[in-house]
Amino acid sequence: MTFRKDLATHADGTSLAILQSSWGLLILTLGAGVFSLLALTGQLSTGNAANLYAGGLRFFWIVQILAFCAGMGLFGVFGIREV
Repeated sequence: MTFRKDLATHADGTSLAILQSSWGLLILTLGAGVFSLLALTGQLSTGNAANLYAGGLRFFWIVQILAFCAGMGLFGVFGIREV
């Protein structure tokens, strides 16, 4: 587990905001993943073939992918700023 006191010992305010934003987006990724699975389960429970492009399911997996990419990007920016 990563702790801010171990990772950002000499970070300024901007770097800490970038790190916190990164973690927030990665937590959003977890939530969107859970809702994606719930939406997929709801579609499969109807007995029909699942449509991966249905509105409810598509929204959550797009949010999951975008939040993950943005979160990892911000974490990389934080790493570059701290090196």
